Amino acid sequence: MFSWKEVYITYSQPEQIRIQKLLEEHHIPVKIKVQSNRGRIADDVILRGNPSSLNSAGMRTDSMNEYRILTKKSSLDTAKRLLGL
Repeated sequence: MFSWKEVYITYSQPEQIRIQKLLEEHHIPVKIKVQSNRGRIADDVILRGNPSSLNSAGMRTDSMNEYRILTKKSSLDTAKRLLGL
């Protein structure tokens, strides 16, 4: 099995898509791990994870997911240079 390393984290889906496409265009292998923070954030504000409550509370729902962009360990340096990291 190949070793995958995290190259970037974002809370923006459009940014995740842009970065994924850029890496793929340069033939860099990509995996995306998505972690939803909706329930945890809702519990923090005592709303028990009801999405409509989150919206009515004025919380931004576009940043409820964390996108972890990974690439193979052998491609990590190339991916970082391409992303300007």
